Amino acid sequence: MELGGGATGYGFEVNTSFAVLFLCRSNLARDLSGKIQNDNSTEMRAGYASGNTDTKPTNSAPGTSPNPVGSAAPGPSIPGASGSEAATLAAELVRANDKDWAKALSKLKDSKGSAYTEALVTATNRLEGDRLKSARAALAERLTRMTAETLRSMAKSDEAELRRASLLAMAMKDDKNHIPDLIGAILDDEELVVRAAKAGLKSLSGQDFGPAANANAGEKKLAVDAWNNWWSKQKK
Repeated sequence: MELGGGATGYGFEVNTSFAVLFLCRSNLARDLSGKIQNDNSTEMRAGYASGNTDTKPTNSAPGTSPNPVGSAAPGPSIPGASGSEAATLAAELVRANDKDWAKALSKLKDSKGSAYTEALVTATNRLEGDRLKSARAALAERLTRMTAETLRSMAKSDEAELRRASLLAMAMKDDKNHIPDLIGAILDDEELVVRAAKAGLKSLSGQDFGPAANANAGEKKLAVDAWNNWWSKQKK
């Protein structure tokens, strides 16, 4: 099942939320499924029901192409990462056969060092289907070990996959101090990042102020205003 949701028909937001649940084996994030499943079914199926859900996000700045495996991966938001080492690790994962896949993925998820984080980000831009789903899950789980400030830095990365994973990690850590970060991410240009931000907000708040799937810039702004209005009342 791809996280984009095309095969299941439930839409990106539902599958993103299930990803959070899957990663939260210790129930670090509150149950998202009941909240998501109570959403308007039209919204949940909007946009991604067309079968275009396997399309991976654009990589880095507009107009640039994803780095091929074996080249240096982007690393501005992963201080200390070695591009050559990360590229080698990513290539090992992408080329792993079925027998070695789980071991290779576990190595990147659990090993210490920024190069392993960068390698997972690079690999997600090269993978598809179930392997992409597994790599994304591993990346988000890995990031739950990061500090709040590191997650905030990663949420501003040029890499959409890293932004998405950092937002999911914020929700999984069950830290309401990340609510402003998640609200800001609603304005992201990538739909998968926006869906992760909304899923995280719903998990941490029990509220739903949007936006709907595939919202335009104006609709995202209205949702941000609604979330900020709610959050300001919580701080009083």
